[in-house]
Amino acid sequence: MENTKEIVKQVKKNLDKLLKQNDQILSNLPEEHKSKILPIQLDIQAVMRAAKSGDMNKITEISKKYADTSS
Repeated sequence: MENTKEIVKQVKKNLDKLLKQNDQILSNLPEEHKSKILPIQLDIQAVMRAAKSGDMNKITEISKKYADTSS
């Protein structure tokens, strides 16, 4: 049980780092690139935050936007 708690703690810590790095990278992009990737990037950040909080409903909701419905 302690090992699982430590793993969860490390995953949350790494997600926080990833979100920070992501924000920094986005802030350095030229405006013409930001407008193209911003909607997708916001979804990626929302998925990471949902994963951190364990909100599987939010992850499912966002994933449906990108699901391949052609098959």
